[in-house]
Amino acid sequence: MLEKTGRPLALDAQEAAAAIVRIANDKMAGAIRMVSLARGHDPRDFVLFPFGGAGPLHAAALAKELGIPVSEEDLQPYDLYTADEAFFTSTSPCVLPVTKVDRRPIGDGKPGPTVQRLLQAWSETVEIGKWRSAYT
Repeated sequence: MLEKTGRPLALDAQEAAAAIVRIANDKMAGAIRMVSLARGHDPRDFVLFPFGGAGPLHAAALAKELGIPVSEEDLQPYDLYTADEAFFTSTSPCVLPVTKVDRRPIGDGKPGPTVQRLLQAWSETVEIGKWRSAYT
């Protein structure tokens, strides 16, 4: 990375890595804006809930770029018990609905409308319809 990116730009390894992350964040924020606005949604009206993997690395910068307020809190069991719906996100399954916590149903115990919309959008984006049907 230093040879191909840093030196030509007179950056050390840390500066080059930080620049790459900024570029990645800018591209992701642009993609979120494009998809959200194309569907008639303002990203500022949504909650960004990152965890695991690289999500937290990018989340604060993406939220700032998109005008989404950032609040970092520990979740308590009560938060899940009283949620309308919950889901995990990851690279491979994309969106994985959580329908029970401690044997208690979340919402009506079925994947909710937000999960359905996210799965549909992901399926359309990557053109793989089979993933949507695997979880719904």
